[in-house]
Amino acid sequence: MTCVVGVAVPGHGCVLAADSLGLGDAGAFLIETQGKLFTPSSRLAVGFTRSYREGQIMRYLMEWPPKPQEGTDVTSWIVREVVGKLRETLKEHGALEKGERGADQGAWLILAVRDRVFEIAPDFQVTESAAGYVSLGSGYRYALGAMAVQLGGRTAATLSEAESFARSAIGATEAHNTFVRSPITCVRTMA
Repeated sequence: MTCVVGVAVPGHGCVLAADSLGLGDAGAFLIETQGKLFTPSSRLAVGFTRSYREGQIMRYLMEWPPKPQEGTDVTSWIVREVVGKLRETLKEHGALEKGERGADQGAWLILAVRDRVFEIAPDFQVTESAAGYVSLGSGYRYALGAMAVQLGGRTAATLSEAESFARSAIGATEAHNTFVRSPITCVRTMA
């Protein structure tokens, strides 16, 4: 019941954007003040969906691994270091579930590392879109369509341009999805 967007700007950094809607008991709408985005460091940003509890655990209780050194394979670092720590922390705090096949299920998040943006799925699969942008949540289809139209097959040239596109994508999603609401928040990483 949300929309989170991540946009990579090669050589500059990334922008993450998210709406602010949370759902309470019996479907009551809540505009959350704690947000769905946070930055463990200037070169690392996280946007989450599904559960605010999972987000709180990642934000306040998880000890994020040291950022990868220059020249490190970032995907390998996420798979080896981040996913292991994420799984361990969610389990320790009671937020790791068993999926349909009995496998562990965790948070669904976008992870921006320097100038690359990744998706970590609930089964802990790590993917990086060749398009340079990703979106999660109930409004992800609208946001991906809006990003595709705005970027037209190219990458964003600046962080300001990426933020403008990400905000527009969330705005377009809000216009067509009941479960996405302003205000829109953004965070950035540096390359």
